[in-house]
Amino acid sequence: VALSSGFLDAISNVLYFSFNSFGLWYAAISYHSGPVSSPGDVFAVVYTALEASSHFARLGPHILAVMKARIAAAKIYETID
Repeated sequence: VALSSGFLDAISNVLYFSFNSFGLWYAAISYHSGPVSSPGDVFAVVYTALEASSHFARLGPHILAVMKARIAAAKIYETID
């Protein structure tokens, strides 16, 4: 369980930093190519990417709970069979 918890935590951190980097990259490209016309819109794009990544980071403990439930269910089904 500790290994899977650490793995899910690592994935959430990778997603967080990836979304942050992607938001900064996309905002800079959009600002220089023209679709985004003001620096405020750039910050809106970056904030949106950070908000999305924080939701993915919050998903980790719930996935761990589902994994524990599946393990428990497998043990019960094994006992029934």
